[in-house]
Amino acid sequence: FDNLHTIMRRELEKRRLALRSRIYQRQLEIAQKRIERAHTLAIKMNSAYLSITSLDMLMRAILTGITAREGLGFNRAFLILFSDDGKYLTGRYAIGPVNLDDGKAIWSDMQERHLTLDDLLENCHSCPLTDVGIARTVQAIRIDTGQTEHIVMRAVTERRIITVQNGQAKYPVAQDLIQLLGEDSFAIAPLFSSERSLGVVIVDNFISRCPFDQEKLRALESFLSQASLAIEHGSLYQAMQSKVAELEKVTKELHKNKDMLVTAGRYSALGHMAAQLTHSIKNPLTAIGGTARLLSRKIADTSLRKFLDMMIVEAEKVEKTLADLARFAETIQPVYETVSLVDLAQNAVRLYQQDLLRHGIRTVYDFHPDTPHLEVDPKLIQQVLVHLLANAIDAMSAGGTLTLQIMPENDGVALSILDTGAGISTPILENVTDPFFTTKTIGTGLGLSLVQRIVKDHGGELGLRN
Repeated sequence: FDNLHTIMRRELEKRRLALRSRIYQRQLEIAQKRIERAHTLAIKMNSAYLSITSLDMLMRAILTGITAREGLGFNRAFLILFSDDGKYLTGRYAIGPVNLDDGKAIWSDMQERHLTLDDLLENCHSCPLTDVGIARTVQAIRIDTGQTEHIVMRAVTERRIITVQNGQAKYPVAQDLIQLLGEDSFAIAPLFSSERSLGVVIVDNFISRCPFDQEKLRALESFLSQASLAIEHGSLYQAMQSKVAELEKVTKELHKNKDMLVTAGRYSALGHMAAQLTHSIKNPLTAIGGTARLLSRKIADTSLRKFLDMMIVEAEKVEKTLADLARFAETIQPVYETVSLVDLAQNAVRLYQQDLLRHGIRTVYDFHPDTPHLEVDPKLIQQVLVHLLANAIDAMSAGGTLTLQIMPENDGVALSILDTGAGISTPILENVTDPFFTTKTIGTGLGLSLVQRIVKDHGGELGLRN
């Protein structure tokens, strides 16, 4: 019996060692598969991180990697980050099914379409990061960072994963958190970079009810260390983009204000100059012009009268220039009346009827029948039309077609004056509204400046193009 007992014990030991060897071999195979999966996931997620600049897109990729079957395979994932002031941990993003039926439908659809992790990462920008149900859940999470004993804050401060099983953990579990998640078994994993804590990720197996595996949790910890760096870089990139946009806005505003200051300076200098010119030149000029006219009537010698007539013409030109300066420099408050823009346009054309006939210019009217009346100063708008029509006629000295269009546009009226003249080159077109800028041998260069100011005073916009 002793020999038999020894032989049986020896054989049972061999059997036990063989079984243990098989178990270890199976565990090694499982561990190798997990390592390979983690390695594959790391490669895929790193390539995804490198191609993503949007922080929202980065969050989608992270949560997709956590919940995808080829990834870590958790049922749901909730991303909770620190607020900007650092006073709260607030739920930001979540991904996963809301109930069992929803989960089965999602997984069945993914299997039918043979979606891989690459497909999910590539298309995660088109998928909602939070659906209606789970969005309410994650957005309701708000934890005061002053509650240092809260289990979520424990995971942050200790920088390690804390698991909750059936509502129990190493530390007291907040019941309101269990109620919000609708689940009493979950894991809280911290997100942190070398510089600061970013928040936590809460994962669960809400649908499958699978218990947490330590190897899987270690894989989650490793994965989140990469994700934390990606979030940190994404946040820095987004902050840099915001700063760049802010600087561009400030620069644009500075340029705008600079132009406004330059324009205001021009107008101010122009006002002073106009007042001085009117005072210093107008009276002597009137005396010169009046004397020339008087002498022209009394002198019979035609050769002398020719010189006097030339003096009269040139004096009248200077008088007109002074009048333009005075009109431009003075501040005119519009006196509004309800008038028809069509009537004003037709009246302005009538003033140039003889010039139009003399130059062989054909006039075409294109007025919309439902054009509304406007609240404008008819005298000032008439002045605008007169200047624009004069420019159009000057551009068609050899004949052409003058077209006036009036159409309702948005809440106002668009008036267009079109000519068939030679046009103006772009560099010149950009400066034609500047005071004293002119391409004519005769003229002050104030006409279009005055037109622009009157139009702006009426809340309108002047557009010039070839």
